[in-house]
Amino acid sequence: MQKEVFGLFVKPLSRYCSFQRGYGRWDELAAKYYYKRPEVEREIAPAKLPLLTVPNVKDARIRCGFRGSEVGKLLDVLLMDVYSTDKSWMEQWLQRDRSKTSLVRHGDEFRVDSVSGLDNTVTYYLPSPWLAEAECEILEISDESKQTLNQGADQCHLYVEKQTFPEPIWPSFMVVPRSGTASHFVDSTDSSSVSSLHGHEIDPVAAFDVSLQFAKDKSLVSKYLECLDSTNILNISKQLKIRLQGKEQIFCDLERAVLREIFKEDNSVEKYEKLKNSKASVNGTIEEWSREAHKELQTSIEPLLSDFASKQLSLWKVYTYSESKLSLKLHELCNITNDLQMVQNLSHIYGSLGIPQDKLSIIDPDYARNKVPVLHKEINKAVYLNFLQLQFPLIAVSIGGFVTELCTAYSMGALSSLGIVLGLKRVKDTWYSMLKQFQLQIREECRIGIESNKQLLLHNWEISYAEREADLKGKVALLKEIADDLT
Repeated sequence: MQKEVFGLFVKPLSRYCSFQRGYGRWDELAAKYYYKRPEVEREIAPAKLPLLTVPNVKDARIRCGFRGSEVGKLLDVLLMDVYSTDKSWMEQWLQRDRSKTSLVRHGDEFRVDSVSGLDNTVTYYLPSPWLAEAECEILEISDESKQTLNQGADQCHLYVEKQTFPEPIWPSFMVVPRSGTASHFVDSTDSSSVSSLHGHEIDPVAAFDVSLQFAKDKSLVSKYLECLDSTNILNISKQLKIRLQGKEQIFCDLERAVLREIFKEDNSVEKYEKLKNSKASVNGTIEEWSREAHKELQTSIEPLLSDFASKQLSLWKVYTYSESKLSLKLHELCNITNDLQMVQNLSHIYGSLGIPQDKLSIIDPDYARNKVPVLHKEINKAVYLNFLQLQFPLIAVSIGGFVTELCTAYSMGALSSLGIVLGLKRVKDTWYSMLKQFQLQIREECRIGIESNKQLLLHNWEISYAEREADLKGKVALLKEIADDLT
């Protein structure tokens, strides 16, 4: 699709546009650059795009930028009112600080206001006939500001500037300043040797000097008119005025320039194709993670569980473990299962997909804490029951037989020892069975944790994919639709 859209830019752009402007589309496109998701930083709209979201071209205020000192004198000539009886406003205007950016608007009387939004910018309201006829406002951009003032932020629809190569990015009215072509007009009325300028050539310095003379002395009208013609000011003034009054053409050119910059700077088309192609591969990556996680469960976690169980089987630990110590041991075991490769791989997948994630774990760290009271209660119950049901009765019989001298001390000692040993064995078997059951529960919990993480990742990926697809699909469709209208 991108090649098809780019094709329109290599076609001749000389013909004028005649089409119904789709402001709703430009509004929608601009909105596409201001969406925000938690994992994506705010995107910046392409330069000049907000200028295309006006509801009606006829009501739009065209801003024309005069860039550089080469066209500064041309601006002075255009805005002067040589027939005005009030020269004070022209004197104040001509004494402005040319190192600063100036915003010029038409006003019934001269006044100066500061303006916010552009640094070091002063707004001038001038009763200039040319400015009223052109129906525009002018931003005079000094040489100091030309390199630093962002062309997207200056809100200019069109620029007047010295002709350069290559041609500028944004719609421009190019002029070719010449100096000294008509300098004899300043001191002489002989125009026999005048060499008139043509095309977009101008000599604004000579035109400005003669205009100042004529503003003071109306008897120089012939010299003034000849100078304006010879310096090509009249022709340039008419062309520029017509250009500024043709709002539809200005917006048509601006649309092409904005669209060209979007396709140059914005890789949404490639992103969209890449996103569509990524769906199958991402699903495959998630499935591969699940297989590797289950494999790691068998090769790494189960040996850890067996090792843990074997180290906790001694009778000493059965009778000396407090609930807090047992909780610590089980908590360490659950933390070990959460530090395995599968957790790191899962975190990497979340990061590569740009999906926000909380702390990842296969087993809830509180799982052991919840299991400990039950385990401790059960083992204590086994110890007490064995003592009361087996060990204590045998010991009592042994003591009774020895005291009553019905049995020998040796036989009663053997009976008592048998009760103790049998009781300890039963306690140990019970503890082994409990640890084995706990081991199976941990393994099952890990299996469930792997599947839960897999399903959660798939769910989050589907949501993220749907959001990105909707945004990119809408943006690409809008770009193609707008581009087709401009062909």
